[in-house]
Amino acid sequence: MPACCRLLEMLREPRLEFPEFPVALSNLMLLAPGEIEQALTARLAAVRAGRAAQERSLADAAALGVPRVAMLEIEYTRALAAAEDDWLESVLADLRSGRLTWSDEELIAIARAGEAQASQ
Repeated sequence: MPACCRLLEMLREPRLEFPEFPVALSNLMLLAPGEIEQALTARLAAVRAGRAAQERSLADAAALGVPRVAMLEIEYTRALAAAEDDWLESVLADLRSGRLTWSDEELIAIARAGEAQASQ
């Protein structure tokens, strides 16, 4: 397939790209809430630092007269980072307030219920 066709396909079709972060989220309940809060707080700081760097890049490019079409990738990653920032804030607020909580007993009960339903 020519490169231009592959590029058009990449633009048209969303893919289930599976980075490590969702894998970590799916196993979150294996960690203590305090550990999770520390890790997500560090991630939020990194996301914010990345957003600041993206803003500087966009401002520098605009000052140089770089056309917007050449900056769409940074605009896109900036939008993703903004959404992740909002989501991390929400999860951290729920962890800190106790709205996001779980126990080993609760998880075991859910697993057993799922096993019982699957065996029927």
